[in-house]
Amino acid sequence: MKNNTKKSFYDISFTLGQLNINNITQKEADKALIGIDFNNIRDGDVLILSIKVCEGETKAVKYLLDNGANPNLESSSYHYYKGPAILFALRNNRSKTGIKLGILKMLIDSGSNINETVQWYDEEQEKKVTGNYIEYGLELGLSSLQVMNGNTFGAESRKDARSDIKGLQAMLSMLQQSGININSETTKKLEEFLNIKTENNKKIDPKKLLKKALTKLKVTNYYLPSAAKEICYAYLENENFIPSKEWAELIKHLIIKISLTFEEVSKEVYEGKAVPFLDDEGWLSQGWDEYTWFGELIEILSNENTLKNAEWSNLLILIIKEHEKYDVDIEEAIEELLEEPWVTSHQSYQKIKEEIAKIY
Repeated sequence: MKNNTKKSFYDISFTLGQLNINNITQKEADKALIGIDFNNIRDGDVLILSIKVCEGETKAVKYLLDNGANPNLESSSYHYYKGPAILFALRNNRSKTGIKLGILKMLIDSGSNINETVQWYDEEQEKKVTGNYIEYGLELGLSSLQVMNGNTFGAESRKDARSDIKGLQAMLSMLQQSGININSETTKKLEEFLNIKTENNKKIDPKKLLKKALTKLKVTNYYLPSAAKEICYAYLENENFIPSKEWAELIKHLIIKISLTFEEVSKEVYEGKAVPFLDDEGWLSQGWDEYTWFGELIEILSNENTLKNAEWSNLLILIIKEHEKYDVDIEEAIEELLEEPWVTSHQSYQKIKEEIAKIY
């Protein structure tokens, strides 16, 4: 059955996005997308499947594959990179590792040719190069490694790079186990990449580390956000620091003692005039995430390893109670956290839900 109504790429992408976040049912999606050939839906030269794969929209990807989208069709972005959907799965730098693996498995199970040759642009050599998925993934991973280990990059960039490396390690391992053909040189490079340690587990003295962190946080409001995010990345994610009472004390300090209100920052950037968040007509409200570190703290507490600290649930409740005071939008992150099996089975789960109910 042909769809007689001309739908734009935006309309189709929006509908799939609504399906992905459960705002519409599959039946509603079927009705809205009836008769559409997803193999002809592109934004420029990039197919809708490749876009949803790269964005990590698991339910949208499943829907597309179930409705005839061919994972072996090629998409391209100018001369920068060109290949089927798996290439775009490797380029996904926003999703958690579990989501990346789930999408990659769907693509493989749906008949993707894992031995496809793909193309990308080598900036150092200033030319196009071709290779397999493993070689392309290693190119991406080594680029992220430079960022993760580079002191000239900010804490957020290094944190994102570490996340990218973990995701790529898992995906390249899956491709290897799926039987991709690679030569001995690539096999050696892959083994070296898979052995890169991304966890922060240096041995530390909790008391000394806390003292050092508090010293680093004694800066003006202008430098405080970057200092706080550096503390989240370089200190609070240390596996050996997490179980200590000093770890919990540092998080409390970041939440209660030094968090910046919108009015405090607006008074500084608007030359003495304090403005409430909802009344701001300038640029500050649009970039407010740059001045707060609640998102980083939620991300830290979303790691199951943080259950090793006896105050995990109290710290989460503290963030939930305090975040509105600082005009922080972390509701979606909290909602995702509360869906994790290790959280729903935790003894404090009901108490956490009750605290959320008091606020909303």
